[in-house]
Amino acid sequence: MIVTQAPFTAVPPAVTVPVTVSDATGIANGSITVAYDPQFLKATGATATSLTNGFTVTPNTAIAGQTTIAFSQATPIPSGSGELFKLEFTVYPNLAVGSSTPLTFQSALIQGFSQVQLTPGTLNIIGTTGDLNNDGVVDVG
Repeated sequence: MIVTQAPFTAVPPAVTVPVTVSDATGIANGSITVAYDPQFLKATGATATSLTNGFTVTPNTAIAGQTTIAFSQATPIPSGSGELFKLEFTVYPNLAVGSSTPLTFQSALIQGFSQVQLTPGTLNIIGTTGDLNNDGVVDVG
């Protein structure tokens, strides 16, 4: 199984980052911990996707610089691949448009899988055309 966070482009201040899996067959529960730079981002949550619809997804965002997502369901996923869940972040204003920051996996424990290959990702920040002060709003400011 390969769990990835591909390069991802977002417009601040709130962003959603997908965590994908190459083969979700048999996944019923586990936890994944992702590290990020707390000077630029703040984890605010995580949500299930169509692949994990019906799962309980519980994010722990109490530690700055990391978020752990526990997920479970009584019935394993019969087959499929794609987005396992989506991480939610707030981007601080000091992360300038055009910059990027890494998102790396610290651990992944998925029941029934002895080996999980983890591929880190990057969050690339883009601006909104006409947003001169990078607050995510096009206005006279």
